[in-house]
Amino acid sequence: MTFIITNLSMGRQLTEDEKSSMTEQINAAVVAGKTSGTRATDDIPDMTDQIIVWTTTDAANAYAEFLNTFVPAPESVTVQTV
Repeated sequence: MTFIITNLSMGRQLTEDEKSSMTEQINAAVVAGKTSGTRATDDIPDMTDQIIVWTTTDAANAYAEFLNTFVPAPESVTVQTV
């Protein structure tokens, strides 16, 4: 089985506004059926790196584009099929 993921490394702490907007984006994607919303690092406090599984490459790319609007942008955000 293959998975489409976004692999995010912020390289810094997120602001509260960024955390909130990320949660809103993920929640909207869950409602739209584009992801389950589960992050591989949900159980690690203050972890800003994330891996999220998506239903389509387009959905993963849209989230990556959203993250790249942050200032400063993430250290890296990649869409991968694993």
